[in-house]
Amino acid sequence: MVVPVAWTQARIKEAKDELRRLKGEQVAAQCAAAQELLVQHTAPRKVVINLAAGGGSDRPLLMPAVLVGEMEAPPELASGAARGAANAAQGQREPPPGPFYACLSADNRLMRASVVCLAGVLEGEAGAVTEEDAERVRAALGAVRSNGWSNVEGEGRVQVS
Repeated sequence: MVVPVAWTQARIKEAKDELRRLKGEQVAAQCAAAQELLVQHTAPRKVVINLAAGGGSDRPLLMPAVLVGEMEAPPELASGAARGAANAAQGQREPPPGPFYACLSADNRLMRASVVCLAGVLEGEAGAVTEEDAERVRAALGAVRSNGWSNVEGEGRVQVS
């Protein structure tokens, strides 16, 4: 029995579409769970950031960090939000969903991370940050120039501004 190539390609396309839909649902559920945990636990809070979130890689690149608080989207993404809706209509990739958070990573880089990049939020005492450490991190954030951030965008790469 010979299977027509067009039929096989159509089945492959359907399977890819279904996989994309399921992955989108999983990311949305992960984002909602992270946001819920952050509402329950005050910042600053210890978190785990996935630097490869949303990219083509199936392997996570995890890094511990201290999430300091919510912040505005990077200017290049904020201005691209309207374009993101138009791109989505054309089947292109959307900008990562907000909110965005200010984080101090384990390698002492200040990062602006999309909620998509939050792989874990430590609960209870394990995730708590002392007030003294929190003040140090806030002081470091206040001293950062606007172009001194690393952006973890949820597109599989870290951009250093």
